Amino acid sequence: MKWLTIHILLPTVYALVCLSSGLAMQEGKDRFIDRVYVRVDAHKSQWKCDIRTAPARQRRGQFDAIATLESSPSGFQRLEVYAGVTPAKSHFEARVYAFAAGCAEAYLSQHDMFNYWFNYAANEYGKDGPSSALLAFMQAQWDFSEIERSRNTALDLLMTQFDGLVEGYSQSIREHKRENETLSPLTLYMLNSVGDLENLNGLFKGSEDTDRFGQYPPLPTQLRETDCSGLVRLTADGDILVGHATWRAYYAMLRVYKIYHYQYGDVLGTGVTNPVVSFSSSPGFLHSKDDFYASEKLIVFETTNNVFNQTLFELYIKNTTLLSWQRAMTATISAPDASTWTSVFSQHNSGTYDNSWVVVDLERGGKNVKDWVDGVIVLAEQIPGFVAVTDVTDVFARQQYWPSFNIPYSTFIYNMSGYPAYKEKYGERYDYNMCPRAQIFRRNATLIENVDDMKDMMRYNAYKTDPISEGDPTVAVAPRYDLDPEKPLAFGAVDAKVTSLRAILHSLRRGDDSVYPVHQKVGGQGGSYRHCRIPVSAVNGPTTYDGIPPFQWSDSPFSTIPVGVPDRFDYEYAEFCSRPLHPYH
Repeated sequence: MKWLTIHILLPTVYALVCLSSGLAMQEGKDRFIDRVYVRVDAHKSQWKCDIRTAPARQRRGQFDAIATLESSPSGFQRLEVYAGVTPAKSHFEARVYAFAAGCAEAYLSQHDMFNYWFNYAANEYGKDGPSSALLAFMQAQWDFSEIERSRNTALDLLMTQFDGLVEGYSQSIREHKRENETLSPLTLYMLNSVGDLENLNGLFKGSEDTDRFGQYPPLPTQLRETDCSGLVRLTADGDILVGHATWRAYYAMLRVYKIYHYQYGDVLGTGVTNPVVSFSSSPGFLHSKDDFYASEKLIVFETTNNVFNQTLFELYIKNTTLLSWQRAMTATISAPDASTWTSVFSQHNSGTYDNSWVVVDLERGGKNVKDWVDGVIVLAEQIPGFVAVTDVTDVFARQQYWPSFNIPYSTFIYNMSGYPAYKEKYGERYDYNMCPRAQIFRRNATLIENVDDMKDMMRYNAYKTDPISEGDPTVAVAPRYDLDPEKPLAFGAVDAKVTSLRAILHSLRRGDDSVYPVHQKVGGQGGSYRHCRIPVSAVNGPTTYDGIPPFQWSDSPFSTIPVGVPDRFDYEYAEFCSRPLHPYH
């Protein structure tokens, strides 16, 4: 019933929100900053959050979470969440911190969370909403997660953070009197699961003639399940550069760059204490979905592959598994090295959101290349029923780059997915070595020597002059399907993120109060430089490489601007990094 109510209200809500939020986002380059302080009442069976926006001057240790949401010139909002401000002394205290962190994020992002889901549901489900079969599957899988969390500390903390997200969303609805933006807990769970839903929506379809409120027809299945370009480059002076460009539908260009500080102490029991995770994301996601993560130990990204072998879905899709976002985030929080990350991720494989994951180990990669043995770059390539783990350190050292472009590297995964038949039928576009991006990376990767070069590479689209693209704007590292003259689609590369091993390790070797003028200036014009860790440069929006005009909804062939997104995307790279808390933050 709640789903019906939400979707019946969609046309009216769309008009109201488009005016209030769309215009505000169009002015997104104007600086804003919001901050909340959270305490948790954990003495009752149902935990509650005391959320304050302007507390009296108190020491930061009196709060269970502190979060700041602010604008940036990149088109990403910036969210920094401190789950606890002193290390947890017990699992219970870590859970309190996780719950508070979820509350803080949802309270700050509630309106944008609703907008994101509104755009998603309108384009994916139309007025009828998700099918009853899909809702039943998602509820059953969530129930399994609730059972499994009792055996998995990292999962328990992640799901406790989600519990807090639900509470914070409800509290924001009540306090801001936005009852028309109510979303059920299951809807918020599905919001976090949109990557996995790329498969599940097709497996549990509703009506074939569903009316859509979207601005364009549904994307072809193959396009829906093909996301992202990624590259790792070993430079001549021994640095490791990492870049990633997310591909997705343009309605989803409501973006947040997040930094989570988990003050979990030694609770995880994996040797990882108080992890800090930096990642590109969207409102309300407790993970990346792009995916792109940077931490003190790892850089992780993925590109999504097609699975043409439908028998695999019939055999292996079960609700007694953990979704991709749950496994990716628990691995990122808890794994001390790349090999452990792939091991954790491989457990309880859901077979949904089937990606090639690339995991770069900072400690091993920080050694002299001559001393590398293994474990610098490890792949985890997933299909329903199987995850192939491959250490490609030797290949990376030899060719000095590692590309990722929506075709599996593992011969086993390639064959099981059904790629050989597609290669035979459609040619080189389905060949790992000869597809267009493989050729572009092979030609250009070894020319990259610094972060600025990698920034350009992740926005690369020279379709007018590059013979590999043959005049096609969709054949590029950063495609623009909206420029296809025959069948324009609001789809393509919607961002870029770049970092380097050397920059991260250098930031970690400095104390909290050190001056690091290469990085972000705190306090605006005239402010002092404050140390920040794990620097990542990011930009939101379709590429403008080589004079391509910025994408603009009002000047596009698409009739409706999605709720809450800017009209014009002409943003620039900005740097994101973690900042220390002031004692009286």
